[in-house]
Amino acid sequence: MNITLSKPDILEIIQQHVELKQKGARYWGLCLFHTEKTPSLMVDTERQTFICFGCGVGGDVVTFIRKLHGVDFRGALTLLGMSGKPYGPSPELQRQRELIKDYRRRLQAYEDRLCGYLRQAASANNKYGQRPM
Repeated sequence: MNITLSKPDILEIIQQHVELKQKGARYWGLCLFHTEKTPSLMVDTERQTFICFGCGVGGDVVTFIRKLHGVDFRGALTLLGMSGKPYGPSPELQRQRELIKDYRRRLQAYEDRLCGYLRQAASANNKYGQRPM
């Protein structure tokens, strides 16, 4: 089952609040969650995570927004414009679900027709009220 993450890029979000400088593959800046003079906030764009080596705060973009604004999970999703659906099904998974629903609907219609046919056949063979064998 493939699930697509629809989270915004962590670098874009954190750069709105902190001046970050690239050092190698990672970005560094001053942590917003405690007072410091030396950058200890590290953003890893490959993993889409952040961590502060000074105060220990870390996580994903949702955790960052929760800590920054003091909101709960749903509040962070709203602020990020994720409409309360952090993990939506991929288009492929959605298509598979639609195909399964359609298959079940058709199967139910077939079973209904088959049962009707069998009832009709049983009543035609059973003119005198006897149970069919």
